[in-house]
Amino acid sequence: MADFITKCQSVTYRPAHVEEPELIKAIMDSDCVLLPSHRVHVHSILFPFSLGKPVIGSDGWGVDEYIIDGINGYRVKGIYGVTSWRDDLMREDYSKWPDTMPSVDELACRMTILADEPEKIKSLSRAAHDYVNDVHPISRTKRMVKDVFEKAVYTK
Repeated sequence: MADFITKCQSVTYRPAHVEEPELIKAIMDSDCVLLPSHRVHVHSILFPFSLGKPVIGSDGWGVDEYIIDGINGYRVKGIYGVTSWRDDLMREDYSKWPDTMPSVDELACRMTILADEPEKIKSLSRAAHDYVNDVHPISRTKRMVKDVFEKAVYTK
């Protein structure tokens, strides 16, 4: 996956931690964010959304709760059912992680759509930003954290 991504023109690959100011600049300078993770990392999806950038993510568990395929980003197949899946619980098989990546062909297809259709980027970007503001506004998050804290402190 890294080999494919680094060979793409106009793609910046960041394999390690990036400080927030550099991250914001990188996201703002991008058309979208690629996040081929094995499972959902909520902040890594909602943060680019909040900056009006769609995310191309994997089909690992939980990603479908945030990325609405073709609406605010894309989900690329290759993870679900192999290294992470849901039945009665959310499950993971860490032994397969090093050898399992989302489909490079499907990732290339999604990237090509965005490269060839600037209006699609605009549409996904608007939907990503609207999704964060409508479904996950900061006021809701603050209220939920406050409720959890109060239950933990005041419940015996």
